[in-house]
Amino acid sequence: RAEMADQPLGSDSEAFFVDPTIGKKRDWAQSGLSKQVIDVIYWKDPRISGAILAAGLIFFYVTTWGGYSYLTLFSIITMMHLLVSILHGVVSTYQGSSPPSQKPFQLDVEASKKNTALVVEAINNFLKWYFDILSGKNLVLSLQIICLLCVTWTIGTWMDGSTLLLLAFLGGMSIPVAYQNNQSLVDAKLRLAKDKMDEMVEKINNRIPKAETTEGAKKGT
Repeated sequence: RAEMADQPLGSDSEAFFVDPTIGKKRDWAQSGLSKQVIDVIYWKDPRISGAILAAGLIFFYVTTWGGYSYLTLFSIITMMHLLVSILHGVVSTYQGSSPPSQKPFQLDVEASKKNTALVVEAINNFLKWYFDILSGKNLVLSLQIICLLCVTWTIGTWMDGSTLLLLAFLGGMSIPVAYQNNQSLVDAKLRLAKDKMDEMVEKINNRIPKAETTEGAKKGT
């Protein structure tokens, strides 16, 4: 209990939950996201981003309301791609021209190793953060996580998995560019909300009974 009393609210385990970079410019090049993904979510090329958004909406429509399962849709798309490619090669051969040779897609080995290392590092950081919570050293942060899980549990009872995936997809295609265009306003609101939360957490922390430290116990004796 003495360790609980000495544990500060702004500990390293809380850094995963509270974003300390509000108002600062994010360096997405160090976040593990590729430049292509960053260009898509920030709509650097509206045609490509719009095509991906339309393809995603069509995918969710045919799988959710069209009655197609993921396996059925994958089989249909692959079969159509094979039929069109083979037909194109047969027609080209029949017309006396050799079918165009296509280079197969290849994965970048070095990039794959780097991304794998980033994923492993992220998993290790998450496990360290989670086990810090399990230790019970920061009860306030633990209560915050429990409240957040109650909220997500309630949302999960309202929506199915497909709807949540659709909302996550739409959020990924809209929230980053919306934040970029309104960063100053959003940061001001987030800073105000964080100050209110810190004030409330401090009040709760002051109400929690704290055990005396070793020095305090020696002075009392």
